[in-house]
Amino acid sequence: MTLGRKVSFINMAMLFGLALVLSVFALFQAKDALSGVAELAMLQKIEGDINNMKEQFSHDCGAITKSSNQLLDQNGKDLASHEELIDKVSKRMGVVATVFMSQGDDYVRVITSVRKANGSRAVGTMLGKASAAYPAMQKGEQFIGEAKILEKDYLAVYEPLMDRDGQMIGIYFIGG
Repeated sequence: MTLGRKVSFINMAMLFGLALVLSVFALFQAKDALSGVAELAMLQKIEGDINNMKEQFSHDCGAITKSSNQLLDQNGKDLASHEELIDKVSKRMGVVATVFMSQGDDYVRVITSVRKANGSRAVGTMLGKASAAYPAMQKGEQFIGEAKILEKDYLAVYEPLMDRDGQMIGIYFIGG
């Protein structure tokens, strides 16, 4: 093999290697971009879901109020009796849904589609101060992010539930 051919062969091998490295780099960049697009789409979906949930509860329950140990619909009926509504919201949107009631400095699930390991509803379980959403809820602000509920991970939205006087009486929750 002549010197010219050896140089040409080395140049071709280097170009091929460079093309391979650039292709791999582009593949990882595309994967990251697609992952970001998918995450953004999921965030937009669950933000829409929480708004739909609030509208559905407003339509079916009217203004929600709090008595000493219950959330009540506009007719004075315990919100916990509206299981069909929380199930409808969950099924229609393909999410889990909960309404919490403020209780002391924490929040208790009063109606939920979240299930315990034994299949029963997780009613009566607390949000807990260790929840990633807890600081935002204490400030009356929306929380969007990852949440672990009964050992399962969700992309979640927690939205303050306010009464007519602007007092936070609970939380709307959607997780997907």
